[in-house]
Amino acid sequence: SAKMRGATHHCVFFGLLITEQISALTAANTRMTLPILYCKASGRDPSKMECPFCHYVAVAMELAGKKFTLKPTTKEQKPHWLLDLGGSMPCLAENEDGLNAITESAKIAAVVLPPTRHDEMSLQIAQPLFPAIAKFIKSIDANLELEEKLLAALDLLEKRLTELKGDGQDVTFFSGSSITLGLSDASIATKLYVLTVAGEHFKDYKVSSERYPNLLSYMQAAFQTPEFLRTKYDEADMIYGWTEARTGAH
Repeated sequence: SAKMRGATHHCVFFGLLITEQISALTAANTRMTLPILYCKASGRDPSKMECPFCHYVAVAMELAGKKFTLKPTTKEQKPHWLLDLGGSMPCLAENEDGLNAITESAKIAAVVLPPTRHDEMSLQIAQPLFPAIAKFIKSIDANLELEEKLLAALDLLEKRLTELKGDGQDVTFFSGSSITLGLSDASIATKLYVLTVAGEHFKDYKVSSERYPNLLSYMQAAFQTPEFLRTKYDEADMIYGWTEARTGAH
């Protein structure tokens, strides 16, 4: 009987040990199977992300409730399969071997978070936004034409928000919702973040509350959402990146 008790004790012990090992393996496999979002590494700190397009995808994935591993990647660290695809980032892959890899932020974001009718319209209207922001920030000297193109792109967004709020609708975001961001917001808010930080730093530019009251309210609300805050990259990394872009080193 003493032997039986001892044998039972050993069986229980080994049973618990095996259970713990299985749990550990399951947890490890779960971590390993999370999709990987390859994104541009900051030139200031390569362990961090620095890219509005990666930010766009990350916000979309957060909104969709998709878990993922963020992998800031330098040019030298790009895997061969990514280079074979052209090397562009962001890139979402199911594993480190590039299984079912998708490149281009708009494609990735739309796959993980399908657009609504309002999203599609807002994304169409916002197409001139980032090119206008990038050219404006990159310009070293004052350039009235580039500033006018930026203002024209912002005018379109202000008009769109005014239309969405028409007929007394309680709409806060470009998705047509008063509660949550949508796919269009993931794109637009992450671009406006660049204008807010880099635009003020390099060009002393601030969005006018008189000309863009709806847009300014939108930015204040969007920038405080959990999905935006959890995924946004450091302002210092953004400034570093745009400094390189302005000097041609980017």
